[in-house]
Parts: sequence; C-alpha cells; structure tokens
Amino acid sequence: KDDYGKERLDCSNVDKYIISAKGNSEYCIKFLYKVNGMFFENFLNSKNYSFDKQGVEGIVKGIVFLIRDNKNFVRENMIHFKNDSDLAHHSLHVCLYAINLGNALGLFNQVELIDLGIAGYVQDFGLKKIDEKIVSKDSSLSKDELGSIHKHTMLSVQIAQHNEIHRPDIIDGIKHHHENYDGSGYPDGLNSRNISKFAAVLAICDVFDALTSTRSYRKEKSSFEALSFMMKDETMKHRFNHSYIREFIKLLIK
Repeated sequence: KDDYGKERLDCSNVDKYIISAKGNSEYCIKFLYKVNGMFFENFLNSKNYSFDKQGVEGIVKGIVFLIRDNKNFVRENMIHFKNDSDLAHHSLHVCLYAINLGNALGLFNQVELIDLGIAGYVQDFGLKKIDEKIVSKDSSLSKDELGSIHKHTMLSVQIAQHNEIHRPDIIDGIKHHHENYDGSGYPDGLNSRNISKFAAVLAICDVFDALTSTRSYRKEKSSFEALSFMMKDETMKHRFNHSYIREFIKLLIK
C-alpha cells in the first residue's frame, strides 16, 4: 500500500529510484538526465509558466542523497555531462555543482542544502520569457538585448513564486546569482558584504557550467581552463568568494 504509484516514473519519485540504484553512479546520472528531460518538456510546453514543484524537490533530494553518499559523485561523473547550451542541462548541472559545493563547505544543514539545490535548478527559468533570438544569438548583444537578458533573474523569481516557491533563501539565491563581489553584478549591484552564501555559491556554479559548455559563438573550456580563468582573469577574478572557489577546485580537480 505504501509503495502504490512508485512504479510510475515521474520526477517526484526520483529520490526513491536513486536510493535503490546508488551503487551505479553512471546509471544514476543518465537517469537524472532522463527525468530532467521529462520535467523540462512539460515546463517549456506550459502556457502559464507552471511546473511540477514536487518534481523539482524530487530531483533535488535525489541529488542531495547521491552527493552525501559519495562526495566524489560529481567529479566522477562529469565525463557524462552534456556540455551544450540547453537550458535543461544547464539547470541540472548548476543544481549538481551547487549541492556538491554546499555540502563540502559545511555551511548548510540538510534543509538548506535542498533549498540551495532548488534555487540552482530554478535560477534561469526566467529565460523562457525572453525572446529566443536574443537568448541564442551567436554574436555580441546590443545594450537593449543585454538589458533583456539581465531581466531573467527577476523573471525567474516571478516564475518560482507563481509555482508556490517562497522561501527567502531560495528567492534570494535566484535573484542574486549574478551579483559580483566587486559590486559589478546585477540586478542590485551588491558587493561582498551583502551577497548571501546562497548567491555566492550559485554564482560560481553558474559561471563554471557556462564556461565549460559550448556556445554558438565559442568552444567550451576544459574544467581546468575554466577554473583558471575564473581565478586569474582580470574581468573575472574579483567576482567570486575565493574561499568558496578554492573549495570548488578541490572538489573537481584530483
């Protein structure tokens, strides 16, 4: 009776499938891609920007279990990541990286770690409301086009709240994942004193996945190249919490 319905695969059952297959990490990552694809097919086809909130929580709880069970899960399975510009894949990757880093930092309890994963998963959903021609443009964006892209953080907050996600840490992480420690980010120009640990973690994970993914206007960087760029490039090195990024490096580079 308790198991009724569990044989039907959907996103809200992910954690149950993951727990039963935890010894096979390659299967687990392929399974995550499968259910992630199911989720995004429904979300992207939604006319009113609705999504399965329980599905998001199921995916995130499954990932939390995998990473707490095996702290090297992400590093061991990055070889299977699909390095393209697809929103579905980017959302899954940011969620994986964020939970991995949050767990290693030891600054988040179990509930906060789940909330961090939800924020990472949902943070770019607002791109669905922006003209696809701008999002996928393969040349430099105009000032107006860049302004449209910058609106995606608040649009993501609106979509999250529309789907009954209201917890302050999640909303803060979504809204401020493009804030920089030197104050050069958006939407509020926050600096290191005002950026939350949620937003600081997500900023690193978001940029890293973007750099290691192929875009129409450039080839992807290797993990080592991306991390070196984030730490040393003049346009990048002042954006992040460096104690967080050093921990991130230890997690990914043997």
